[in-house]
Amino acid sequence: MKQTFFVLAMAVVVLSSCNKGGGSAELKDQRDSLSYSLGVLMGQNFKESELTDINFDVFLKAVADHGDSTEVIDLESADQFVRLYFEGREALKTEEQGKKNTDFLEANKSKEGVQTTSSGLQYKVITQGTGAQADANDSVTVHYEGKLIDGKVFDSSKDTDKPVTFLLNRPMITGFVEGVQLMKEGGKYEIYIPSELGYGERGAGTIEPGSTLIFEIELLKVYSVN
Repeated sequence: MKQTFFVLAMAVVVLSSCNKGGGSAELKDQRDSLSYSLGVLMGQNFKESELTDINFDVFLKAVADHGDSTEVIDLESADQFVRLYFEGREALKTEEQGKKNTDFLEANKSKEGVQTTSSGLQYKVITQGTGAQADANDSVTVHYEGKLIDGKVFDSSKDTDKPVTFLLNRPMITGFVEGVQLMKEGGKYEIYIPSELGYGERGAGTIEPGSTLIFEIELLKVYSVN
């Protein structure tokens, strides 16, 4: 956190010097170019963090006050306030994400062809298979595509057009394993995995906590251990 605030302070000094007199910054030498570049990078960080509620006048004043030790919020209190702010923001974001996904599943379960298992997994049969049915100890070969409720694809075997073979009893998404076991060879299903059967409240990579996962799975082959 302290390193982050050092970078923030550097960037604010840059913004302050560049905006004196209004208009665009005039880059006269290497020092100016470095300063402006740091400002650009910090501006990008603000965009990526979606911090839209910053009063830059107060922000700049705080940097100046800290420089001459007249700040009204000391460093320790500031660090705690910002930490709690971001924790609260993440908690609210997770709550909103959870509600959005819960609402999706509630609406989806009443759609034509969608069935729900006792675990809460939802699925729809696209093509009913006629071959072998896998159990939890078997290996399977599948084609699949995983996406979020907004349609964003996060994983797909179709990208390389190479089906994937794996053991169902290895550590993986609980809902995916359950969904595959509902199928028979030659079948294609769309399964809707609630957060608690997916990545839960921890999320994974670009998948936010509380996300519903939607997979289209085609079961190509079952390799039974029996």
